[in-house]
This record gives sequence, C-alpha cells and structure tokens, in this order.
Amino acid sequence: MRLDNINKTYHNKLNDVHVLKDLNFTLNTVGLTFIIGKSGSGKTTLLNILAKRDQDYTGTMILEGNVEYVEQEYNLMESLSVFDNLFMLSKDKKMIDLKLRQFGLFEHKDKKVKKLSTGQKKRVQVLKCLLSQPDLLICDEPTAALDAANSKLVMEALKEAGKNIPVLIVSHDMTLCNQYASRICKLENGYISEDKIISEQKEYHLKQSRKIKRPVKEYLYLIKKMIISRPGDSLIKAVIMSLLIFSLYAGINFFSSVSGKSDAKYKWTAGENLLITIGNEENKSDENKTTASYRVVEPIYSTYDFYTKQDVQNVLNEVDEVIGYRAGWDTGIYDWSNYLPRYTYDEAEKVLETADPKRPSTQILIDFAETYKDTAKRNEGIIAYFYYYDGFKDCRGYYPDDLIGTSIYFNNLFYLDTVVYQMKNDYQFSLLYGNQMKSDDEIIISLTVADKLLENESVSSYEDLIGEELDLVDGSWGPYECIKNYGTCRLGYDKESHNTYKIAGITDHKNNYENQVYLRNGVYDKWIEENYQMNLEYLEYQYAYYLIDPESNSDEISIKIDEISASTDSHYVSYASNDKSSQEYNNPILYWGISMIMIILVIMVMIGYEVLSNRRLKKEGQIIKEDGYKVKRITFMLEGISIITGVIVWLILLQPLIEKINEIAFRYEYSEILTFNLSDFGISIILAIIIMLLIKGISYEIRIRRN
Repeated sequence: MRLDNINKTYHNKLNDVHVLKDLNFTLNTVGLTFIIGKSGSGKTTLLNILAKRDQDYTGTMILEGNVEYVEQEYNLMESLSVFDNLFMLSKDKKMIDLKLRQFGLFEHKDKKVKKLSTGQKKRVQVLKCLLSQPDLLICDEPTAALDAANSKLVMEALKEAGKNIPVLIVSHDMTLCNQYASRICKLENGYISEDKIISEQKEYHLKQSRKIKRPVKEYLYLIKKMIISRPGDSLIKAVIMSLLIFSLYAGINFFSSVSGKSDAKYKWTAGENLLITIGNEENKSDENKTTASYRVVEPIYSTYDFYTKQDVQNVLNEVDEVIGYRAGWDTGIYDWSNYLPRYTYDEAEKVLETADPKRPSTQILIDFAETYKDTAKRNEGIIAYFYYYDGFKDCRGYYPDDLIGTSIYFNNLFYLDTVVYQMKNDYQFSLLYGNQMKSDDEIIISLTVADKLLENESVSSYEDLIGEELDLVDGSWGPYECIKNYGTCRLGYDKESHNTYKIAGITDHKNNYENQVYLRNGVYDKWIEENYQMNLEYLEYQYAYYLIDPESNSDEISIKIDEISASTDSHYVSYASNDKSSQEYNNPILYWGISMIMIILVIMVMIGYEVLSNRRLKKEGQIIKEDGYKVKRITFMLEGISIITGVIVWLILLQPLIEKINEIAFRYEYSEILTFNLSDFGISIILAIIIMLLIKGISYEIRIRRN
C-alpha cells in the first residue's frame, strides 16, 4: 500500500478545512502499525480513504488486495445472529466455531447481534474481518469503550493476525501502542511528521487476487435469514405491497367498469331500462287523472295500440337487448277512456253463459245486462266497465289478475303487492345472493322485495331467504285486497289461484317504483291463461312492457320495438328520464377519485417506510456489498418475495373481500363496486412492481450518492 501526495479538504459553509496535506505513506510489512495524533488531525479521514469509503481527495493511492475495516461503528447485521453474520463471509463452519471459541464468543453464537454487549460486538466485528482473509486490516480505535479484559482479547487477536498481514491501527491509547506496535506513525498538521520502527517485520507478499462470486443458494440462505430475523419488517412490506396491489386493482376495476355498473344498477332502480307505451301526442284527451303505480298523473288518450301474444313473441325473438317482459291489462291507466272496444249485448250474454255465478263480477254483469236489455241495440257496446274482459271465457274476478297486480304470500304471515316479469331463460342476473333460475318452480326477487321480506321476523338475513317458498297470488281477490280493505278479514287466499315458487336468488338492484319479481319465460303466462281459461284466439293485451339490457340504448330499442309491433296510436319510451341514475347515484369519477386517493396514500406509506428504513438499509447495503453480495439482487429478491406474498394473499382474499365490499355497498343502495377480474389483477401486479422498482431505485441512488 502506498500513498503519494494525498490532499483532502472539507468544504464547510464558513470555511474550508485542509485535513491532509501532501501526505505520503507506505505500508508493505506485516505487524501492527499504529497511527497516533491529536483529535482532528485526520486519522479517521486517512482510514476512510484507505477503506475506499472516501474518494473525494487528490493524489495517488496504490492499494491492492482485500482490505477489511474495523470501524468504531459496528459494521454488523444487528438482526442476524452472531453465527449468521460470520457465515455470510465464510462457509467453513468448523473455522467459525474455532474462532468463536478463541474470541470467547462460542456460547453467544446463536444470539442476535443487537443483544450483545459493546465488547462482544467489537470482538464479533474483528473476528468477521479476520475470517475474510484480508491483505490489509485497518482498525479505527478497536478498543474504544472496551474494558481491560476485552481490550486484551481484541489486541491479542490483532497481534496474532499481524504475524501474517499488515494491520494498521488508529488509537489514542499509548499504553496499547507501546505494548503492541511494531511501527508508530504520528499524524500532525495533515502529514506524517514522525515514522518510528519499533521492531523489524518481514515484507508482506500479496496473495493471489480472488474475486468472490456468491452462488444462488447463498443468496437464498441470506434472504431466508433476513426474513426470519426481522418478521415484522417482512410483514409490513408484504402488507404495504398487498395494499398497493389492491388499491391499484380497485382503481383499474373502477375505471374500466364502474361507470357501466353504476348506470346499469340505477337504470334498474329508476326504471330507465323499462320500456312502456304512451299514447301519441295527437291522441291526448283534455283531462288528466291519477293512476296506479306506474305514473302518478298521466294524460288520457283517446286511442291506443293493443298487442297480441304474437306481437310480444316477435319482440322477444328479434330484439336481443330485450331481457324480459310483462303484458296484460291495467284499469288504473285506461279506466274512463272511450277508445276501447266494449262488450255488445250479444257478447255479454255469451260471457254470462260461462261465468261463475259465485263471483261478484258475474252479478254486476247480470245487473247491467238486465238494465239495458230493453233499450240496447244488439251490436252496441253498452257495458263500459267490462270491455277489458275481451278474450276471456270465464269472468272469474272483477279484475283479471294483472289489472292491479299480484301479491306474494310469505310464511303464511306476510304479503306484498308485486309485479311479475318473465325473463328470457338465457339472461344472467347480477345477483347479490343465490343462483340463477334453473327450473320453472324458481323465482328471483329484487333487492327491494328482499328488504321488505326481511321485515318478517321469521328470517334475519338475505342468506336465509334463499330456498324459502313464496306463494304468488291473484291480486284481485287474494289476501292483498282482503287485508288492505278489511283489516279484520280472514288471512287466507284462494288456493286455486296461486302458485308456489322457491327463491333462487336476490338481485343486486332495487326498484323505486314497483316491487319486481322474476320468473322464467312463459311461466306466468301459462298460469294466467290456465287460471282464467283465456281464449287465446281473441286475446289482446292493453299493454306490453319490456325490460332491456341496462347497458343498451333505450331510445334505439324503443324505436326498434315500435317498428316490430307496428305501433300507430302509441309509442315506447323509457319509464325514467335519461341519465337520472348517473346524475343522482354512483358517480364513477367519485369512485375513481377514491381509488386514486387510496393509491397515493399507499405509495406515501411505502415511501415513508423506505425513508425510515433508509439508515438501516444503507448500513446493511454496505455490509452486504463488502461481504461479496450484490445489493441490488438482494433488494429485488426481498421485494419479489413481498410481491409474491401480496399476490398469494389477494388470490385467496380478493373474491370474498369483493363480495363483502359489494354487500356493504348494496346495503347503502350503491351499485356493485368491484368485480373479480384476473386481467385487471395482472395489470395491478405489473403496476405495483413498476412503482416498487421506481421507489427502490430512487432510494438506492440516494444512498449511493450520499456515500
């Protein structure tokens, strides 16, 4: 080792301090060479230059071979055991045990370094440096803060090492200097002012240069020990990475789909995906009236279209966007209008021939017929309130089933006025609980109906409703009318006019305007036609309403249905106003904003943890590098494990967590917030890796520059 004209200056704010001035020094013999001098004379600066910790100097340094530096600060991995710190350098376990016994540390080999005393740490540090088989060992105050016994142990070990290699020691302890030094150099005013040989030593011949190349298994061993020794740190990293992956996933999932989901859910809620008929403007009457549940105030039209069963079937066949329908008669809308065909006297007589005499409606029809029998013309429509029986053989009720609606009867204790839609059998509901309908005896209910059924004390949760049976009852003379109008009426219903269905699923949407339940295609029609013995040859519906895919355009579908149905006196429109849902509910920008805040917060936590760990990482990085490992490789392997852990955690937890989040959202009448999507999950992992690499890379560069 040789130094020629070394100059070192510290540039402070107030002035420059010239620490080393044209310093020349040569060391090529074994033994213990002591550097002495006053505090601030540049002793530690000289050692830092020799250890290549400080390269901001001028002059020439020739230094070959492996140099080890025993610093005042313990250059050890505090979280690892004594043995593991030594095993990082040497894989010779017998040699390690031998040296541990020599240094009086064998009984502490499995202790973590942070639990050792100051003297024990210093001995471990010296031992580690010796195990690396250095060509030059430099020591900065190796006995500082040690008691006499430990000082002697350390110095004896250095003396033993000095028999084979050069050992350069900086010390203030002149007693040790006089006892162990083979050469004493005094540093004064920035240069060597005195160089004294105490005992002649043999010249040191440099060993053959060797380059340490650590195999993969040594990296894996070190990684394993680092994780085990600091489980809290590993857990925090895994949690932060998991949160980053999830927040990125939520952001991607929100951004790609929440707008559609929000609109879809609230198109159901507000009725935007329900297409109904209204009369054309030129057919509007001068009077308005309050109607049934569909519209609060609706103009009366003098002319309206009727729809046959074939009209409905044509729409179902030709319009893919139509997912369900209901068709029937509604006196709440059409009562008092004069455009509908009325029964003639002849037709009334035919109805009376097959009418059930026990029904109140039969007697009403008889009374009207008796009143007009002498004055009515045989072909003149005379009975205004019975025009809506056109197509029925049997007048079994004052209103046919669909005039007011149906009711469901639950556990023989609870009833609810409902509206039935028949769905295309291939339509897949977005369900909160349960499954799709697979048979004609199953029914799906909306979240609105489910919430009202939960008012019944016999069930306490949505899950409990799945598999329960509902009786779908004729709303005219069933329990709805009875209980509604006569509180003391017997709780019961006509067993001949109801069907029982099992709840298969609960949709994730609500309906603000009606209580919707859903059957498979044709199931409800079959029941009504059989129950009322309809003559399908004459059957005409007063209305045919259609549910469409909420992601489709209601205006375009309305025009298409009008064309297929050959509408002339009325036309189809969406029940609700356009964009109501997106304006009032679930703004996707809000969702995405929340997810972006989540991402930013997690990244800030990641950066904060990196900053807090920076000092430790800097020290560990230096140790790892000096022990022959690649710092970047260790860093990326550790972070890779964090990513893998995060991926595994979310592969297990993501789907149930999404379901729980959506369940909470549903309870507060929000749409489905997240869906399980593997492609989004993959993208979130890639982005998390990129963010991690950027943060780690920047942090690493900062540490390198500061060194």
